[in-house]
Amino acid sequence: MTPEGKVKAKVRALLNRYEIEFAMPVQTGMGKQFLDFVCCWRGLRLDIETKAPNGALTPLQRATCVKLLNVRAKVFIISNEDGLAALERYLDRTSATSSFNPDACWPIPLLPAR
Repeated sequence: MTPEGKVKAKVRALLNRYEIEFAMPVQTGMGKQFLDFVCCWRGLRLDIETKAPNGALTPLQRATCVKLLNVRAKVFIISNEDGLAALERYLDRTSATSSFNPDACWPIPLLPAR
């Protein structure tokens, strides 16, 4: 497994532990750019870019992060245990203060059952 693959595996395990829905879009060079993980949890948008230790964002990844931050997404760049711990602290704090809001993530509001 590559160094970045090891970081992705740790992030995936953490997201699964918190039961966070996520997608890992495959970049083909066409269409919108995404980071490695696109997540929705408790009505919050989380985006995560993983890097090998000491890895740096590309200019396109940096521009994608700025766009996401401008729409109030929470963005994490994780390349080591410190980044993983920061994500876990955020999830712990948020789980204690945030209630579930399904309309915050989905383009069509969920309708109540009849």
